Amino acid sequence: MASPNPPGKTIALIHNSALPFPLGTISTHVAEYARDVCLYRVSSDYVVEIIDLATFALPVTSNIDGKLTPSDFASGPDPCTQKATKSLKEWEEEASKHSVFVFLFPFHIWSYCKPIKDAISALPQTLFARKPTIIMGFGKQVPFCPKDWARTWRKTSYGMMKDFFEGKGMKVIEMRGGNPEFAVHGGDYEAYWLKGRAAIGGQQSEEWESSAWNRCAEGMRKIEMLEVQRKK
Repeated sequence: MASPNPPGKTIALIHNSALPFPLGTISTHVAEYARDVCLYRVSSDYVVEIIDLATFALPVTSNIDGKLTPSDFASGPDPCTQKATKSLKEWEEEASKHSVFVFLFPFHIWSYCKPIKDAISALPQTLFARKPTIIMGFGKQVPFCPKDWARTWRKTSYGMMKDFFEGKGMKVIEMRGGNPEFAVHGGDYEAYWLKGRAAIGGQQSEEWESSAWNRCAEGMRKIEMLEVQRKK
């Protein structure tokens, strides 16, 4: 007899811990924060599952260039990087299970997004076609500047990744105020992030996604509306 309450749909929150220290550690912490706070109970129809691409042995077309690491970051490997114990076939099986994709990456250096591009390109495009997708980033917040271009010029990864995902047929969701951001500056950046501790709270920038209102949750509400319209 079929269960009266079928299992909910799943959201794949995809990131890569195989980044220079401390970015791998920060990516892991931010992914957990987004799952536990920003996407927590957004909808009873969805369950968020974190997928670390570092755990899969995937074909690599281009390595991360350590020379592009900002001077205030160490260029060595991050000790939190997970070992690649799963196969390409397992990655395909994992990706095929999910209804929604959320991709997390450093927003300030384009080369750090290459592992995500390689992971997507390694699978059939039909697997991702028309799937709702949210993109979000993390990084160092530059000081406030009245000219927006001077404050956000380092965030070029957003536009390039949006073009890439849409080129693969995904439906990238756009939110008010732009894509979700997790950024710190000032005392918190120096005291925590440079040491590989993704502290939450304190002197966070205005872009840090909160539990009260955040663009992750807004994106999910838009996805739910798309689902309702699709069923009509």
